[in-house]
Amino acid sequence: NKIGIGPLGTELTKEQAGHLLSVGGEWCDCCCKARGELGLTHLSSCGRCNRAFYCNEQCQKQQWKDGHKNFCRLPGQFEPGDYVRLNGIQSHPEYNGLVVQVVRAAPGKAGIWEVSALGGVESIPIASENMEQLRPLK
Repeated sequence: NKIGIGPLGTELTKEQAGHLLSVGGEWCDCCCKARGELGLTHLSSCGRCNRAFYCNEQCQKQQWKDGHKNFCRLPGQFEPGDYVRLNGIQSHPEYNGLVVQVVRAAPGKAGIWEVSALGGVESIPIASENMEQLRPLK
């Protein structure tokens, strides 16, 4: 079952949407055990993106091998295929809050990205300051 994230947003499974939009830090992103279940007061976060959380070094290394390295981004870094939430768009306020996918950097326009709903045929240009990075899927 896919769900739409906003009227023009991308379609994701409920599990994917929940993961992308969650704050994180309550469970290990590798073994999926809750920090309380592990007897921990907090989990370690990825030193690069600070959006993935792990109970120990072994889980962090395993998750990196299992695909986190493909989704890990520095703050403000975007790559085609990333999911982002749109915010602060004054010219089209109906876009604010939508979760969309980055298509590519807009040719010849620094700091502008083309984004689209999953499988969408049209993309729209969005300034990077209007794109909020979400948690990585892996």
